[in-house]
Amino acid sequence: MNSSAVLWHDNFLFDYSLSYSPNYSLNYSLNYSLNYRQRGPMNAKAAKPVSASAIDNHVYKVFPNDMNAHNTVFGGMIVAKCDRLALVVAERHSGHVCVTASVDSIHFRAPAKGNDTLLFNLSLNRSWSSSMEIGASVIAENSYTGDVRHILSAYFTFVALDSDDKPVPVSPVLPETDDQQRRFDNAEIRREARLAMRGSLRRSAE
Repeated sequence: MNSSAVLWHDNFLFDYSLSYSPNYSLNYSLNYSLNYRQRGPMNAKAAKPVSASAIDNHVYKVFPNDMNAHNTVFGGMIVAKCDRLALVVAERHSGHVCVTASVDSIHFRAPAKGNDTLLFNLSLNRSWSSSMEIGASVIAENSYTGDVRHILSAYFTFVALDSDDKPVPVSPVLPETDDQQRRFDNAEIRREARLAMRGSLRRSAE
């Protein structure tokens, strides 16, 4: 068994237990992973480049109905838009129906204002067994002056499902640039932090 297969199985347990199966016992999840451990090499998929699924400068024009009580753009609308676009990235990469597993590190760096044009940029940072991390960045552009501001960044984790709503393996990600390689490497650090947090929450609930 090669190292990529071992990595695939190690991560599969995380994906399965995270993927909307709260009624399954831990033992069941472990058994499920062991079944796949024997079949992992048969499920190997060719790597796909980041550019194959990325969304670049998706345009959204701000209108009065997008504003909050402070007369800036409602942040929840921006996050919801990111989630929907991240789904497109995940489904392009996996070729399957995908569901949101987690959203983290949402940072509102600056407010968006009336008449701004929002530019959404999303790309797949890394995939594991059935899960994928998509990074989102949103720019606000003043279309009259050309001024731009980075207003939001966030990470979305999606899980790919088969026709029985079970987690299904997805292709590895192939970074094409130095920035993509950096995001690829950092994604593993973020994943370990999510696992640690999840374990801490589980222990605190016992």
